[in-house]
Amino acid sequence: MNRKIVIGNWKMNKDIRQSVECAEELLQSKYGLDTVNSTDIVLTPSFLALNEVKKVCAQRSGIYLGAQDVFYEPSGSYCGAISAAMLSEVCSYAFAGHSERRMYFGDTDEMVYRKVRACTDAGIVPIFCIGETGRAYSAGRTKAYLRYQIEHGLKDVRPCDMVVLYEPVWALGTGRTPRTDEVEEVMCFVKETLAGLYGPDRSAGQAAVRAVYAGSVCPENAAAYAALPHVDGVAVGTASLCAQKLAAIIHAVDRVD
Repeated sequence: MNRKIVIGNWKMNKDIRQSVECAEELLQSKYGLDTVNSTDIVLTPSFLALNEVKKVCAQRSGIYLGAQDVFYEPSGSYCGAISAAMLSEVCSYAFAGHSERRMYFGDTDEMVYRKVRACTDAGIVPIFCIGETGRAYSAGRTKAYLRYQIEHGLKDVRPCDMVVLYEPVWALGTGRTPRTDEVEEVMCFVKETLAGLYGPDRSAGQAAVRAVYAGSVCPENAAAYAALPHVDGVAVGTASLCAQKLAAIIHAVDRVD
């Protein structure tokens, strides 16, 4: 069985000082993270805060750093870009194709594929993000949409440690969340599609490919999502900005058998 995983995505929040303070608070004994045994914890602060947060997290095993994005070229005249090779000095994980990168920065499926490849080449675990739009959801095309994203984003990526993150884009900012049975149906489909690419042993429990749900995850619903048979963990946005809430989510996931 895969180890569970909780990813705290701080997005464009917290300066360096605030990021360090949040990480330090999270590690306080009152939150009991030293009792978490079967769940990996990934924090993704801003690029600027990565190195300082890493120093804090070095105090405890099982907490990893991730980057919120990565560029697919190894080096060159790409002003403002950060390569996977550069990130590998600090990070163990990196997002590729987050819905907000696709929405606001124009990341295409081809670009996401190249980012995944760059991560695997640099020894970083890619957090490969997928999710259907409102139009696809309303038209009943969720599975076709996700299949296309998976097959194009991973088209010749060799079997490797990977997180596949599903976030229903149609629910973002609407106050709507999918029912747990809807999430389970989608996550089962995701793992079946991955099995078609990599074989069942590489995608459904004996391998390093973990399927994670994201979308309005909070302390009240984290356990329900993590307990679904085809869900290996959760990614947390707004709630992860509060150490107390993030710790509660981590414990809720860790208690799931």
